[in-house]
Amino acid sequence: MFSATPEVLAIERASARAPAGAVLLVAALPGTGKSTVLDRLVRASKDPSVYLMFNRKPADDFQRGLARSGSSHAVAMTFHKLAYDVVGESGVPVSISDEPPAPVAESAKARGVSVTTLLRLEPTLARDWFYKAKAGEWTVTADAILAWMANTTLLPELLETPTARRLIGARRLYVDEAQDLSEAMVSVIRLCLPNASVVVAGDTNQAINEFMGAADPVGNHARYFPGAKVLPLSKSWRFHQQIADAFNAVTGEACVGRDDEPSRRRGAVLVLCRSNARIDAIMKWLRKKGVRACKREKGSGEARRGVVEVSTVHRAKGGGWHTVVVTDDVINEYDGRALRQRLVATAVSRAREVLYVHRAVASQYGISASSHVRLFHSLESIRDVFEL
Repeated sequence: MFSATPEVLAIERASARAPAGAVLLVAALPGTGKSTVLDRLVRASKDPSVYLMFNRKPADDFQRGLARSGSSHAVAMTFHKLAYDVVGESGVPVSISDEPPAPVAESAKARGVSVTTLLRLEPTLARDWFYKAKAGEWTVTADAILAWMANTTLLPELLETPTARRLIGARRLYVDEAQDLSEAMVSVIRLCLPNASVVVAGDTNQAINEFMGAADPVGNHARYFPGAKVLPLSKSWRFHQQIADAFNAVTGEACVGRDDEPSRRRGAVLVLCRSNARIDAIMKWLRKKGVRACKREKGSGEARRGVVEVSTVHRAKGGGWHTVVVTDDVINEYDGRALRQRLVATAVSRAREVLYVHRAVASQYGISASSHVRLFHSLESIRDVFEL
């Protein structure tokens, strides 16, 4: 159960005293309750505040909780909603998508830069994109809108909307899942710094979304937030110390886990791998054994009991399962060394009670067997795990 450890109290004190322009970076490890800490910080402050998240459900839940308590000093929203509301309030009837139009994507690829970097380098292209979107010819990405906001000389009308004014006028800004922030999102945060103190929380060991443009400003804070104060969060409430030891073997971190006996009850089971082809093969094997299994989809929500879930590490990110099986496919040869390490670290840290690690993975990262951590050489050798 989460409690206010000395690390948590240090973060709360630093946040309460932070002046406008200060940046606090909470370097969190898995299961340490960074979202809970941010929740406490937002509720403790009565200054005008904005809490930026990545997922809609926690943002909606937080907003409802504030309403029930009668608090109106803070607003929670996702980065996508921020972009959607700003462009909507500006009177621009555009359609937001996850992908930029082909000409923009091709131009960025030709220059060897991200789309948001291209918008800074090519202001004419940026304006063309905006006005073509306004005319209904092109769609717009949320990142493009955030980049336009941050570049105030480009499209200043976006900063005159109520949502933009509330963001830029906030005295305190809180940001979760910072390892997944894009450069455009970082630029918007910096836009708020003259008026606000900023607390950004993230887990660099889960920075596995580089292919989606994630910049990880916690791990790369010297580049994005020079001079920021970095505060650790290392006590995990998710898993036992033996699972923490496995995570530490992979990462070199000093995560501290729980110290209790293994749970005697069976719980939700997750099998993790790297590729969709391997997921299909595992699903076929499980069903042949008569096991109820399902493929975890993006946004699936909470772990499902009574059915074995099979997933890529990316889709399981952020969740926790009683039992997690990490296959050898997690260390895909096509991934670079740093990304392989972060994928294994993310996979290992999904387990709450029991962690099974393929011997090939365990050997590569020095993971040892124990009562909470077990090694295997094939799924057939641990088939009893799937008998829910």
